[in-house]
Formats: sequence, structure tokens, C-alpha cells
Amino acid sequence: MSSEEKIIQVDKVKPYTSKKKKRNVVVVLLLFVALGGGIYWFLNQSVSTEIQTVSSYDSVYVTAGDLISTTEASGTVVLPNQVTIINAQEGYVDTLYVSEGDTITTDDVLVKFNVPDYDDEMESLLLELEQASIELKSELAQNIYKIKSLEINIERTREEIINALEDKEKYEALAALKNSYKGSLESIDDNIEALNESLDDLESELKYQMNIQEININKQKASIKKIELNISQKENDIDALNITSPMAGEILSINEELTINDNYLTSTQALFTVADRTQVYVDLDIYEQYASLLDVGDPLELTIGTETMDATVQSIGKVATMDSDGLTATITIRVKPITDTVLNPGASAVASIVLGVQENILQIPRGSYLTTGNQKYVYVVDGDKAYKTQVVFGDIKANTVEILSGVKAGDEIITSSYQGFISEDIIQLK
Repeated sequence: MSSEEKIIQVDKVKPYTSKKKKRNVVVVLLLFVALGGGIYWFLNQSVSTEIQTVSSYDSVYVTAGDLISTTEASGTVVLPNQVTIINAQEGYVDTLYVSEGDTITTDDVLVKFNVPDYDDEMESLLLELEQASIELKSELAQNIYKIKSLEINIERTREEIINALEDKEKYEALAALKNSYKGSLESIDDNIEALNESLDDLESELKYQMNIQEININKQKASIKKIELNISQKENDIDALNITSPMAGEILSINEELTINDNYLTSTQALFTVADRTQVYVDLDIYEQYASLLDVGDPLELTIGTETMDATVQSIGKVATMDSDGLTATITIRVKPITDTVLNPGASAVASIVLGVQENILQIPRGSYLTTGNQKYVYVVDGDKAYKTQVVFGDIKANTVEILSGVKAGDEIITSSYQGFISEDIIQLK
């Protein structure tokens, strides 16, 4: 044999592998191939997805500054110094002397009324007064005459008594010499006694006459005083037909019935409204919780009609009133507008009231872009892309929104609508 032949050729024999083991190896290899293919497909897909491009947008920069806290309040113009003139008595319109808008004083007659019966009543009262005055003079003259007559009779009686007493003395001397004179003396005594009785009667009559005179005169004077009082009352009634104002000011309104001559007006009817325009205020209703933040003298901005003006707080109410919704309470504040414009009472007014100032606050303008969905976020511009960024809002005042976190001063944010890319975390800006 040219070569040694081995029973077992080890170098020509492969290791033995069972069929089951071979199958497992194949499965593992297939899994690796599949997994690799999936990763390759996912990477290709991710790489191939494009970022959404936005070609038109608006933006602003986040700023840091003072945030002014304000509230609005509505109210009306009031003229507190005004009066409504009421007709005090019935009468016919005679003459209207004024028009709406006229400036008047307390001495100016606004309208004159006429009551025909008043003239007749006044004439009758004057006649009564004249007659009563004549009767008083007549009573005085009669009493003076009676008293004077009694005084004369009394004086005469006293003289007669004196003469009789003188005669008595003579006859008493003669009677002492001769008894024949005693009868004459008795006659003289009877005469003296009669004269004394007559004197007593006359003096009593004089006293009575003087008393009755005083009574009659007082009675007549009382009658005259009553007539004079009636005349005075009637004069007041006639004067009341000339209507004047208890205060100076401007006539705001006139009862239309006054413009018709001889028109009959009853008592208690409103005739004029007069107001002092130098004292003009606006009463505003603000929510009760804001009242404690205001002080007398605080400035505010007031809009009445088309005019905007400054104003200052004059007084703050102490009584809260439930609002029409029944849920909130309001306080009335009175403010004084600073303007040369004539303001009409009852005109509507709106005020912007500053409640406080927060300093160095991050803020952005208020807009519809902040109300997209339920998420609180903004798109922050960085180069040619914008990134969705969550933010925390603070106070919202008028057109300004406070930012508590999420952005910093100087960041540029998109302020146009987010509807076209609401689901994108990153957008490409063209």
C-alpha cells in the first residue's frame, strides 16, 4: 500500500448537527433579518417625513413691563342740585316767559297764571276792609261823643253840688237866726242828695261807656285784622300765580301744557325742572370687591357718548346693592368729570378704573391664538423654526396677558391662528 489508510478520516468529517438544531438556527437567522429590515424601514420613514411649513404668520416679542389692573364700570350723568317746580294751585296759563335751556335767577318769573275769581274776591275783600274801617271810625266818634257828653254832665253836676253846698251854708246860718229857713235848708239837702246820686249814675255810665267802647273798638279791629289777613292770603295766592324758581340755574324741561295760553292746569302738576349745571357728576356702579381698592381723589378715564375725558373719584358709597343677576353686589361711586362739554343728565357713561399696577411682569398681547384647544401653549420662534412651548398664564387685563412661566423676555412668539398646525410640535417658517 502506497499510503496508510486510517480507519476514520478525522480531517474529512464535519461535526454532527441534528435536524432540530439546524431548524432553530434558521429561525434565529430569520428573526435577525426581519428585525433589521424593520429598523431600516422605520429609519427610512422617519427620515422621509417632512416638517410642516408655515409661510405666513404674525409674531410679537415677549416683553417685561408694568401690568395695569383695570376694571370697567357703567353709570349715568347726574345733576344733584336740581329741583322740580310743582304747581301750587289751579289756574289758567296766562304768559310763559322762558324756554328750555334758559339761565334764570330766583327773581325771574317763569310763567304767569290767571284765576278770574281772584280779582273779584280781592275787590270784595278790599270793600269789606274799607267798610270795616269806616265802622271803626264811626264807633270811635260815637263813643267819643258819649264819653264827652257824660264828662260834661258830670262836671255840671259837680258844679251844681258845689253851689248847693254853698247855699246850704247860707241857709244854715239863717236858720240859726230864724226858724222859717229850716224848710228851705231841708229842700237844699234833698237837692244835694239827688245831685250826688245823679253824679254817681253819670260816673257809672262813663265807666261803662269807656269799657264798652274798648270792647267795641277791639271787636272792630279784630274784624279788620281778619279782613286784612284774608287780603294778605289772597295776595299770596295772586303772587303764586307768578311762578319763580327756588334756585338759580338752567331750565332743563318745561311742561308742554304751559305752551298753550288759557290752558287749565291743576295743582300738583310738575311745571319745570331747573338744575345747577356747575355741579355735574357721574354715578358709576362697580363690583363690591373693587370698592376697597379705590380712594377719594383717584383719577380715572371716563367716556360719555363720543368724548373721552378725565375724572376724579368724589365719594364711595357705603351700601351694596344686588346686581340684576342676583349673584353679585355693586357699590355706587360718584366721580366728577373734567371737561368743558355740557353733559346732559341721564346720559350713559363708561369708566376705565385703575385698580393697581404690577411691575416688571412678562406679558404678551391677548388674542385668539391663546384660546386654541384646551392646551396653554405658544409657538416660540427660533431661527427658521417655531417650537410648541407650554406656558402658564397669570392675570388677563384688557388686551394684555401675564406670563408666569414657559418663556422669557425677548422671545418671539407667533400670534396668528394656530389652527393650521395645531398638532405640530415643530413647524418650519418660510
